[in-house]
Amino acid sequence: MKINFKPVTLILILFTLLSCGSTVKSRNEAQKEFEAKLASLNSFLNGEPDTSLRIIGTISFFEKVTGIMSESDGSDIGKFNPTKQDYLNWQQWYEVNKTKIYLDSDTGKIAVKQ
Repeated sequence: MKINFKPVTLILILFTLLSCGSTVKSRNEAQKEFEAKLASLNSFLNGEPDTSLRIIGTISFFEKVTGIMSESDGSDIGKFNPTKQDYLNWQQWYEVNKTKIYLDSDTGKIAVKQ
């Protein structure tokens, strides 16, 4: 029995390309989300009011993803007043690590490749 390796090779190449494509898409989506949260934080720091208390979730997000704790004060429900230094720290972390973040397919949340 003779095996024709051309179709097998083609299938393996296509599978590899498809899986790489989904990884790139996941990384791009994670980068867009991270950048949107940075922009939202920057707007807040420049005086845009946060009537929905979104800032609490934004601070929590950055602390969890980056491991960099905010300098802001808070209460039992979360931190309220991020600092300009928080923004700079998280922005610098992103510039170094943006190719490592991706959307976890199980949780739908941003994760960092170790």
